[in-house]
Amino acid sequence: MAFHGPLGRQRPRLTWKTPVPGGEEWLERHRQPVLEAAGGIEAVQTMTAMWSSSKRSWRLRIKTMSGSMMSGFMAALPITVPFEQREATAFVDLVDALSSTAD
Repeated sequence: MAFHGPLGRQRPRLTWKTPVPGGEEWLERHRQPVLEAAGGIEAVQTMTAMWSSSKRSWRLRIKTMSGSMMSGFMAALPITVPFEQREATAFVDLVDALSSTAD
């Protein structure tokens, strides 16, 4: 699973990078909870979730804009991008949703 920018501004989809036995059935079962959780994380530049079948674990890479300074309409007035409580909660929900798929 990978996306760039807020999930709410994209056509969300989950796909496997390479064919996986039973992968389509897995996607059908877990698509909704994973996308719902990921949808709450807004200040995302990139995010990738990778499954290791040998380790039976997920690796989640996320690069957010949270904590950064962006220039607004005037360079002299930078805008901070906070890590909101709702985004932190959504991130925890995403980790929970992914961990529940490992069973």
